[in-house]
Amino acid sequence: RSACGFQHPYAAPCLCSRLSGLAPALVVSSEDDPLHDEVVNYADRLEASGVSVRQKIFPKGAGWTGVYKGGQGNWMAGLSAEFKGFVETLSE
Repeated sequence: RSACGFQHPYAAPCLCSRLSGLAPALVVSSEDDPLHDEVVNYADRLEASGVSVRQKIFPKGAGWTGVYKGGQGNWMAGLSAEFKGFVETLSE
């Protein structure tokens, strides 16, 4: 929240009421991510607004939550593959 008492939609797109017209999105989380529900809800809202969404939810224990602490896990190869696939779909 800014000093003026509002949140700019560019800083918090998941709080925007209008999502149509946004660029395609790659949305990533894991089953044990503390923000999992928010991430899934955001992806659902994007899709409902007509935005192309590629969503990847890593399984619980994949180590994805370590990203918040600078850790690494066995999710890195999967994430790289998701990025590659996502970028390839953009160039179609």
